[in-house]
Amino acid sequence: MTFRWQIRIPYRSPDDSLTDVILATRCLEGNEAAVAREIGQRAQLGGLRTAGELIDRLEATSKAERRQLLDSARQAVGLERSEKIDDREAFEGAQRVARLRASGRDAAGRLFTGCAAEGCRALPSDPATGLPVPVADRRWWCPEHRHLAEPEDHLPPEDVTTIGPHFEEISAPSIQRAEAARDEERRRADRRRAEEGTHEARERAEVERLRNEQFERELPESFRS
Repeated sequence: MTFRWQIRIPYRSPDDSLTDVILATRCLEGNEAAVAREIGQRAQLGGLRTAGELIDRLEATSKAERRQLLDSARQAVGLERSEKIDDREAFEGAQRVARLRASGRDAAGRLFTGCAAEGCRALPSDPATGLPVPVADRRWWCPEHRHLAEPEDHLPPEDVTTIGPHFEEISAPSIQRAEAARDEERRRADRRRAEEGTHEARERAEVERLRNEQFERELPESFRS
């Protein structure tokens, strides 16, 4: 599976009960919580008792088996199978690449084009060699027809997806910024959950200590250690 489709099991210690794991899924985001809860419940029904046993079981399976488990859990909670999503996005990506190849723009947003004037066959060329060269203009005009150009025709197209030197798709700058922002937000959320988990664990330990002290005080003198 790709990183995108990781199975996330929330736990603090391998000794955590699966009941604690299921309750801890509330710290996950949206669909991840529902899927992790479904996997935890299935593990309980299968006779597993702790987070460690579940992790060991998952690590002992192949990638294909984990993918099947993930998709089965996703279907059980009303979500689309990850495999189907990947297939659809791969097809859509291939279609986008095909359209970009047809447009001819490279990673710098340049393309081989001719004069935008109707019927004109002039091409932008290298003064030294006379060979055609790609340009980043939105619409290129030859010297004879340059007076027809709109004010921004000479500027490169804004915020477009392009094709790299190996025909890989390079997302538009706005898409790259949005993806980076989502990644950063996810990292911040992970850090917050980790900090909250640590704080909660300390609180639970303190409650347990106070409970033990109370129990010790209430014991008859003859039973005290």
